[in-house]
Order: sequence, then structure tokens, then C-alpha cells
Amino acid sequence: MVNRSNELRQNNRECILREILVQEQISRQEIIEKTGLAPSTVSSIMSEILDEKIIRKSGQLSSPGTGRKTDLFSRNGSHVQILVLNLTFESNRISIVDLELKIKEEWDFEIRDYNPDAVSITLEKEIHKALNSNKLNIQSIVLALPHYPYEKDYLRETIAEKTGLRVFSINNVEAMGLYDSRYSYKLFNSLVYVFVGKGIGSAFFNKGELLMGENGYASDLGHIHITDRGFECRCGRQGCLETVSSEDALSRALMENTGGQTLLKGQELIDEIQKQIDMRNQDVQNLLSDAASYLAESFLTLISLLDPQAIILTGRITALNPFFSQKLEEYLYSKSGRRSVYANKLIYQDYRADSAVKGAALYAFLSAYGGLNK
Repeated sequence: MVNRSNELRQNNRECILREILVQEQISRQEIIEKTGLAPSTVSSIMSEILDEKIIRKSGQLSSPGTGRKTDLFSRNGSHVQILVLNLTFESNRISIVDLELKIKEEWDFEIRDYNPDAVSITLEKEIHKALNSNKLNIQSIVLALPHYPYEKDYLRETIAEKTGLRVFSINNVEAMGLYDSRYSYKLFNSLVYVFVGKGIGSAFFNKGELLMGENGYASDLGHIHITDRGFECRCGRQGCLETVSSEDALSRALMENTGGQTLLKGQELIDEIQKQIDMRNQDVQNLLSDAASYLAESFLTLISLLDPQAIILTGRITALNPFFSQKLEEYLYSKSGRRSVYANKLIYQDYRADSAVKGAALYAFLSAYGGLNK
């Protein structure tokens, strides 16, 4: 028979921990206001998790007009660490991240064979190296990876069986969005986070909650059909947004336009495009305009389906603003035919290389302590 009292207390505990985990610092009164729980309940549970050293007192705040000081609380970085494996198309990195989302140690490794068993063996070796190379309190593992070509369920289950640890998984861009927009829900009830890199991904948030979908694939903006042009996508389909607006698509088009012999990558690609824009190369300006228009078309689809208060766009491509942003907004606002689109705020955010790692760690901590995966 279920003990309803214990179940309610556990739910209240997870609710309190969720509020603490997503903040740098928070007061007891803020937790009471955010959770709607009784002050006595909040005080009792916070005393409990303070004793467990999951959180710590991290300062005091003077109450205006009273002269009294209010205690502030934050995550206790020394309590536990998460092992993050961030697999991308540019690099594969293993990081040890503490509860304050500080990266304690990290290194890159190589995946040469994408067969699920081969990937699993490679990851097991790196995990074994991490678990045996330090004396930190690593209790969980999280995989941050794209939807293709990895079989996330197989990898998660295999690694959990081999290590005996809890293993979580999240899409890289969802992890980035969780970290980069963790305070934005205070301003927006709903938002879409979009990353343009070698591929294109997105994450959907409603009242601060990440919407992952029934099978965890609710962030595939890059794989919506956007054009009849016959470029094949890594997902196996043709005409996906990634094939015309991603860094790889721009690199291919730039090489064809300039007669280059190699495909440029990363910052080198962005620098070359900016150089061509500065030189007023009309062909390069046109290819960037095309990429912006396709991306804007996908935003109109998002607005039609989700009507978010805000769309946050990030990636190295934002370094090409204001040229890129002007072309994107020209199509989005002038050619959409919908006056209501002005109510959907478009925000440009600088690219942060460590967002995926920190976001994946945050997701794992929220899952382990805040009941996110219940």
C-alpha cells in the first residue's frame, strides 16, 4: 500500500530541489512563492537537504526596510559530480561536472565506427578511464548526443548495465537550450531555442519545462522538409532545413561559389563568409540570404504550430549579424503576410561552446534530484 504522506513529501522535496537547481542563488521566501508550499514544509525539507549537503548556505540578502537579513542557498558543488559524454559532429568530449555546473576535468576522444556496439565499447573505455582517474563522487552519467546516427536507448541501457550507474540521455541542442535559457522562463511562458551549427536543432520550453515528446525526438527542426532541392540529409530524407541553412550547407555552397578545394568548418567558415560579405561578393551574399530565408520559413512554421512568445537563435552564424539578421527578419516580417508574427520576439544569443555540457549536467541533476524523469 502506498504511503501517501511519504509520496507527498517526496514530491514536495523534488519541487523544492528543482527550484534550487536551476538558480545560482535563491532564498527560502522565493522558494515558498515559486512552489506555493507552506513555509513550515519548505523549512523542514530544506533543513533535510542541507544536512545531506546537496545544498549550502551561500550568502545573505538584506530585506528592504527591515534591516533583517535573509539566507541565500545554492547548489553544493562538492557534494556530487556528473559524468557528461557530449557527442557531436565536430568532437566528442567527456567532462566531469559538479553540482554548481563547474567543469572539473575534461578531454576529447575519437569515435571512428558508428556501429552501436563499437560506439558502446569506445564510451565504456572513456567512462572507465574517468571513474578510475579521480576520487570524485560520480554517481550518474548523461549522454548528450544528436538524434542521428546514435541509438540513444541502446547506449543508455548498455552503459547502465556495464557501470551500475544511472544513465540519462538528452539531445545536444536540448541540453544547450536548457542551460542557455534557464532564466528566460521568468520572461517568457513559452520559447523555442534554435541552434545552427553543422546541423540544426531546436528545443521547446513551456513555463520552464522542456518538452521532449513521447520518444524524446521533439526537437527536430533541422529535419523538417523545407525545399524541393534534391540535397540528401544525414537522416536519409531530401530537402531538410539542414541541407540549405546549416554550416555544412553554407560550406558546400561557398566552396562551389569560390572554387575552393576544401570545405571550411567552424569559425574558419564564418570568418571567410564575413570576408566575402565585406568584399561585397554578391554571390556569397545571395547564398547567405537564401539560408536566412529558409530558416525564417521554418520559424514561421514554428510560430504557426506553437505560437511561442520568443525564439532564441544561437550558433556561430550569429557572428554574421547584422547582415544575416537583416535578411532573416526581412523574410520573417516583410514576406510572411502575418501581422501577428511581430508578437513572437526573435532574440539572438552568442554561441557558448560549453552550453551543451553544462545543460546535460543540469538535466541529469534535475532528473536525479528533482524528479524530472518521473
